[in-house]
Amino acid sequence: MTVLHRAYKFRLYPTEVQDAELREWERQLRFLYNLAHEQRLMAANRSREERPRVDYFRQGKEMTEIVKIDTNLARVVCSARQEILRDLDKAWQRWRKKLGGRPHFKKRTDSVRIYFSTTKHWKVEERGLKKFLTLSGVASSVGPIELNQDRPWPKDAKFTACHLTRDVDEWFAVFPLEFSVTQNKPKGGAIGINRGAVHAIADSYGRVVDAPHHYTRALKKIAKLARELARKESGSRNRHKASVKLAKAHQIIRRQREFFLHNESAYYTHRYGLIGIEDWSTRKMTSSEPDPKIEAPKNLLNRKILDVGWYELARQIDYKAEATGARVVHVLPGPDGKDLAGISTMDSFTNLPMAESASGEAFAENGLPGDVNAARNVLLRALRAPKTQEEKTKTTIKIKGRVKRTSENYP
Repeated sequence: MTVLHRAYKFRLYPTEVQDAELREWERQLRFLYNLAHEQRLMAANRSREERPRVDYFRQGKEMTEIVKIDTNLARVVCSARQEILRDLDKAWQRWRKKLGGRPHFKKRTDSVRIYFSTTKHWKVEERGLKKFLTLSGVASSVGPIELNQDRPWPKDAKFTACHLTRDVDEWFAVFPLEFSVTQNKPKGGAIGINRGAVHAIADSYGRVVDAPHHYTRALKKIAKLARELARKESGSRNRHKASVKLAKAHQIIRRQREFFLHNESAYYTHRYGLIGIEDWSTRKMTSSEPDPKIEAPKNLLNRKILDVGWYELARQIDYKAEATGARVVHVLPGPDGKDLAGISTMDSFTNLPMAESASGEAFAENGLPGDVNAARNVLLRALRAPKTQEEKTKTTIKIKGRVKRTSENYP
């Protein structure tokens, strides 16, 4: 049995009144975040002798005083107000430890998470053929929100929290869960995967998947919507409508890319017991510094890399392999694409089938794609890697006062 940590995300269908109330909560939380961020900036600009100490605890005490005066902020549930201050404190700590960029103010169009810390604040109820998310306490004024639960809960699920998020004009409820599963290791052998810009995926068995180019195909439409947005008067209703159209165009591209990557990552994690993949740093690959080895313009290459989703593909393979029992080996890229041990790659794969494209069309022996040859090099390095491979150490920021409360039995 393996314990998994997953987040189940379901679509919400609030009424117009409920949508207005949730957006008001977002506006109040955004105001609180920007107010606390401005206080930290003013303290950072002072000298060390005159600089007051500003942290989560002091801002939390000041927030309780503000709530007594501001009735609109008091309408937001307390756990959501506390969590937005913790998120700000975490962002500042990451910046001080050089793990991220400097925090910035939240814009009016930015989505803000509405957090409910315990299961006492929310409950999923079934009324007839529909299910509703019912909030309690201060949040009970919203009323039950229709919820589309498209999959059942795991049997031994432990619920920690619930938070509401907005994607353009759609609302979702996210439930972090902890549950156990039985691993059924795939019967397939080992495979190497190479990620590219022209071919999104090429594996050591010759399967080649061309890059879908979701963003490139929609670039003309996005440019047109961006020009229409620029022509609208600032602060007008027409400008708001134009910004929503542009956001929905980006939303479609993002979901198309996610659908493509989920299918490809599930294909490999459910079929193969060992998956070798190169440990590329997408941030370094898409840096603004020009590469003298690449003749093409750097911005065009970065667009192709980000359009494919190199990082997201590797991330999905890593977490899906936990449930299937597959072993994922991250190998360093070889020098100039050659094998590290100097062994002829083609001689080591004489028993493998001839390369095929995703459509089933076979390649000629002398016309083997370079991405397939690179994937076979990746597989060789993955097979030579020790079974007890060192895992990457993740640097986490601990926030004082943040305690997870779990509920094993959920109604």
